[in-house]
Amino acid sequence: MKKRILVLTAIPAVVLLLVLLLGGIYSAKASDAGLNISNGVLSGYTGSEAEVDIPAGVITIGAEAFCGNSKLESVTIPDGVTTIGYAAFKDCSSLKSVKIPDSVTTIEDSAFWGCSSLSDVSIGKGLYKLGSGTFSDCDSLKRVVFDHGNINFRYSDSALYNLDKSVMYQYFAGSENTTFTIPESVSEIKRYSFWGCDNLKELIVPGMPEIGDYAIASCDSLENLVFQLPTTKLSMGAAKDCMNLRQVTLPISLSNIHETAFEGCPDTLYFNCDDMSSASAYAVEKGYVTGDFNTYDSSGLVYIEDPEVVLYDAENGDSASLNDAPASEETAYEEEYSRYTFTDDDVEGELLGSSEIVSDRAYVIMSSDMKVSDGSEIITEAPQINSETGDYSHYLDMTMTSYNIPADTTEIGAFAFARTRLTEISIPDGVTEIGKGAFYHCDSLGSVSVPNSVKKVGEKAFAYTPWYQAWENDPNAGDFLVIGDGVLIGYKGNEDSPKLPDDVKTVADGVFAAE
Repeated sequence: MKKRILVLTAIPAVVLLLVLLLGGIYSAKASDAGLNISNGVLSGYTGSEAEVDIPAGVITIGAEAFCGNSKLESVTIPDGVTTIGYAAFKDCSSLKSVKIPDSVTTIEDSAFWGCSSLSDVSIGKGLYKLGSGTFSDCDSLKRVVFDHGNINFRYSDSALYNLDKSVMYQYFAGSENTTFTIPESVSEIKRYSFWGCDNLKELIVPGMPEIGDYAIASCDSLENLVFQLPTTKLSMGAAKDCMNLRQVTLPISLSNIHETAFEGCPDTLYFNCDDMSSASAYAVEKGYVTGDFNTYDSSGLVYIEDPEVVLYDAENGDSASLNDAPASEETAYEEEYSRYTFTDDDVEGELLGSSEIVSDRAYVIMSSDMKVSDGSEIITEAPQINSETGDYSHYLDMTMTSYNIPADTTEIGAFAFARTRLTEISIPDGVTEIGKGAFYHCDSLGSVSVPNSVKKVGEKAFAYTPWYQAWENDPNAGDFLVIGDGVLIGYKGNEDSPKLPDDVKTVADGVFAAE
């Protein structure tokens, strides 16, 4: 009996030894993989394999998880991953391809920044949040491929946009274009959008409220940079370290230039801008050369039209060119996208009185002193200056030689007709204000009629016009030029404390400013 008992107790001991051995082998393999995973988060990779398969169960690829790994050539991201974190694959210089599954909804800032070998990227239909600089400084990347079902983003002509092309997220550094014009539909370019686009020599940017931080920084070959109306602000480092930049054209609307906007650019950079603009003042302060004419010849630059817009079907694993698709398919594709509209949901409002939810509907309970209106008295917008004579309305329109200002006009906006080829202008009675630089540098404007209704005239409204210069050069004309209802717009005397004529009621800005 004792011997049999010994044999029976020995069997579990052998099994336990085998379990421990196998467990040790399993643990060793898991450790060798180098993937640090906890609670669905892949926080780091310490291995040295060229190909990495991320296991199922991972939900988030954490910040800088593979950052700086120079041996990684390909990575398989499983369905189930929802987030690719900040700089997750930054500077993975050997990474050549990546397929982002439908489950990924968020790619954070700089996720693939500096992946210099990356040339093949496909993105599923689930992505709806994309950070800044996601594919910046990826020298080999010319395009990305989106799933047919992605309704939030699109690739077009070397760049990545939101669906309606109002926001540009990325211009791909692998593009061979030496000149590029951002579409007029774009009203925002994200931070780092053009970072490291070293093939570009010329970039033309349409008017938008603000150029984001470092949006056009570190473009080593960029020579000519053009910002158009109505751009108002260049943010921190907007064109920083463009070491070969020769000329930048800046519109009169620009009023805010960050101290570092052109830091690291050549000392010989030429500012093409009007002499009374904020850009001119900035250039003078920084010691740059400034003038108001173009010096750059872009005739030799190359623009390569994108041969195709590529889409792919994640379910079938195939790809297709929208350009090559039959007309019916293309139309269907556009119609599918046109069904979607997007509105901001963070608009703040004010509720008058109190409210109560009754049968899933909200009822507003108004206090007794609140006036109920049928809507006829509601003003939805503040009155606007006539769009035909508003700020910059005809600025730089070199085809304009004559113009009849509408009779009901009350104000002429800033630079409304500046740098046009008007030969004469008759301002109708009823206009009370002529804005800053309204007719500035109208180099053919020889005849001007101003009614007595005008009570305010902005700085240099008629500067550099033949009409104004005729007064300056006429020895028989007085030292004071007074127009409208006693508005002094010019003084050509040399007295330190001149006595104003009795009919002067208002002095325009800049009349006595030192030239």
